Amino acid sequence: MNKKINWAKAATNGLFLSFVAIIADYIVQIGQIEGSVTLLISLLKLSGSTALLYYFIKKNFIENGSTLTYGPSFRYGMAVSLFSTVVCTLATLILYNVIIPGRMEEMVIETITMYESMGLESITEILDYDRMMRTLPITIAVSQIFNCLIWGLILSAITANFAKVKIDNPFGNVEE
Repeated sequence: MNKKINWAKAATNGLFLSFVAIIADYIVQIGQIEGSVTLLISLLKLSGSTALLYYFIKKNFIENGSTLTYGPSFRYGMAVSLFSTVVCTLATLILYNVIIPGRMEEMVIETITMYESMGLESITEILDYDRMMRTLPITIAVSQIFNCLIWGLILSAITANFAKVKIDNPFGNVEE
């Protein structure tokens, strides 16, 4: 059984996998889409990512000619998800810092307005607005990394379970 991961192929597949998430996120954020359309796009992103990860796992093991079992499938799926996480995090930072830099400030102002409408008039005294604006990109990046890694873990476990080949006789050449 081949226990080595082809990291170059996993990186390439992770790049393609991240395109699904990046395109969906950019459509929602740049188009300022809200409501049920956002939910529909998120479901399409989830199903597209799952199908693409399943395809990459199957393709990798078919090309290598090795038996497709759960462990190596899961490891390869996590490697693909790891590279996808890095690309998605960088794309999110570029989105909020370069493409739509004012969006973060709008979100913070909306949050402050919401707290003030609930009767917390001193919220601006509690929050250090400038410090919060400086640390918000780091907070978004860290939360994006954890979010992508957790989804990558879940999807890798699910797709590896479906992608594995059922082995009728685990002892190979032993006759019953």
